[in-house]
Amino acid sequence: MFDSKLHALRRSFLFSSIDPQNLSKIARIVSVRSFDKREIIFQEGEVAEGFFVVANGSVKIYKLALNGSEHILHIINEGGSFAEAVVFGSLKLYPAFAEVLEKTEVLFVPKNDFLNAMKSDFTLTKAVMASLAEKLRYFNTLVEELSLKEADARLAKYLLALSFKKNSA
Repeated sequence: MFDSKLHALRRSFLFSSIDPQNLSKIARIVSVRSFDKREIIFQEGEVAEGFFVVANGSVKIYKLALNGSEHILHIINEGGSFAEAVVFGSLKLYPAFAEVLEKTEVLFVPKNDFLNAMKSDFTLTKAVMASLAEKLRYFNTLVEELSLKEADARLAKYLLALSFKKNSA
């Protein structure tokens, strides 16, 4: 079980640049949670105890409008993480829903244990902050792409990026 946690953490964007010693510390505090298709991991307004890393499968993050319609904010696939804002911000409650799109395993990272690990090692803190900064840059670029470029330019860029990603894998 411990090795599978390490493997999943290594594949995650958030923890990919963390040294093996610190990765082992994190693997000791995470727990594996399994979900079937369409199960809810958490609901908007639920007390936020920590964040998640997708070990395998996929998760939809969404909000519900007053009329009940669903607004998808993000789809998280293997290696992705979500709800990190509850650890680093002042959020006490999850700000959206998280629902499994297929049979999925996630690693649950408890907020207090993770913060204690970061307090005890600046190298870990620095590596996590660098990963979060990269994630923020990605979302800034996404907002720019969606708001400033025409649809055909966005599609061309997406196809090009997908091609590079496929060829480098």
